[in-house]
Amino acid sequence: MNTKSIAAFLTISGFCVGAQANGYDYSGAVIVHSYNDNRIEIDYQLYSINLDTVIQGNTLRGEYGAKLRAGQQVEFNTVPSTDGPPLITQLRIINDTGDS
Repeated sequence: MNTKSIAAFLTISGFCVGAQANGYDYSGAVIVHSYNDNRIEIDYQLYSINLDTVIQGNTLRGEYGAKLRAGQQVEFNTVPSTDGPPLITQLRIINDTGDS
């Protein structure tokens, strides 16, 4: 293993540990949130989100609940879903620098 590989591994491991230390299993950047069909893409991974999802932080509010913006950094927990992508149960916005 070369030095760059080791540095990348340690960096990624640090991000994962940081998210878990705050009580969240995952973290990443919102790519797109289609709130009218309960889908959100975080770091190019698709998840489900619904009105029961606990969201902490500043969000836009719409007819279908909270709307997250592309670029927002988030931490979140999920549960498996039998009929689609994993369901986000809790989500915390780390920063509010997403696109308007």
